[in-house]
Amino acid sequence: MGKNAIPNAYALLAAIFAIIVSGKLDLNQQNVVGNFLQTIGQSILTINAADQQQGNNNSQSKGEEMYYQLKLLKDQIQYMEDKLNEKDYED
Repeated sequence: MGKNAIPNAYALLAAIFAIIVSGKLDLNQQNVVGNFLQTIGQSILTINAADQQQGNNNSQSKGEEMYYQLKLLKDQIQYMEDKLNEKDYED
C-alpha cells in the first residue's frame, strides 16, 4: 500500500456515505445535511488553524506576548470609552 492509501480510503468512504445518504433524502434534506457537514468541516479547520497559530505564538517571548495583550486591552478600553461618549452626546 502506498502513502496515499489512508487518504484514498477516507475519500472512498465519504463518497459511499454520500451516495447512501443522498438516496434516502429529498433535495432539501440533502442541502441541509450537506451544509451541516460542511460547517463541521470548516469549524474543524478553523480550530486547527487557531491551534497552529497558538503554537507559533508560543515561540514569542513572554514580554512580547504581554505587550500585545496590554495593547489590545488598551484599544478595547478606548473603544468602549468612545462608544460611551457617543451615547452621552446622543442623549
